[in-house]
Amino acid sequence: MTAELYTIPISHYCERARFALELANIPFTEKAYIPVFHRIKSFRLGGRGSLPVLKTETDLLVDSGEIVEYAANNGGEQLYPTGESSKTEIKELEDYLSKQLGPAARRVAYFYVIPDSKLFMKLMRPGNTPLQFTALRFLRPLFTFIMRKAMRIDEAGYERSLKKLEEVFNKIDVQLGDSEYLFNDSFSAADLTFATLAAPVLSPTGHPHPGMSYELLGDGLKKVVDQYRATKAGRLGLRVYELHRETRNEGV
Repeated sequence: MTAELYTIPISHYCERARFALELANIPFTEKAYIPVFHRIKSFRLGGRGSLPVLKTETDLLVDSGEIVEYAANNGGEQLYPTGESSKTEIKELEDYLSKQLGPAARRVAYFYVIPDSKLFMKLMRPGNTPLQFTALRFLRPLFTFIMRKAMRIDEAGYERSLKKLEEVFNKIDVQLGDSEYLFNDSFSAADLTFATLAAPVLSPTGHPHPGMSYELLGDGLKKVVDQYRATKAGRLGLRVYELHRETRNEGV
């Protein structure tokens, strides 16, 4: 069977998985779900209530990090070096980024997007089925209320997340030093993970989801994006998309 990747199309965690699979030239069919509905599908698949989930003939992978490693083990792209110590360091940084950068970037972006109903619907439309999108259109206030509660999207959460973003980007700046990439001066899973999870506050050219387009964003989020694009870490994220992101899958 062709692998099935279950996603929230605009999710940066789902993009992390999608990027890795496409980089490895692993065929898959993407099946899209809108926020809130995604929890039902995840649990039905045997997941943890979150997406992405990758279903293959023999495996069910329920985390974007697991999917990146699966892609690395089953494709031609060497996302992890052969030395065990280097691989351990990369995976430790990936875990840090997944836990710290991912939630912070998402919360900051949604803080600006959710109050703007037209922008919110524009970002949610691509990739989703007409039935789901219709449900979202009629139930948007309920769905956004649930999203705010689940992701703690409020003024205090926004301020905490800005501080966390500063911490993470500074850490990546130091890790980079004078190198082009985070480890051994060559592209790895760490660079892929940083670029994808930072995408909500970088809006990189080459991102496959049209909702990540800089031109669509409101002025408030554009100011945040401009700030982080100007950093050394931000330039890494943009460069990863410019040099390594080539959409191969036809998607949903």
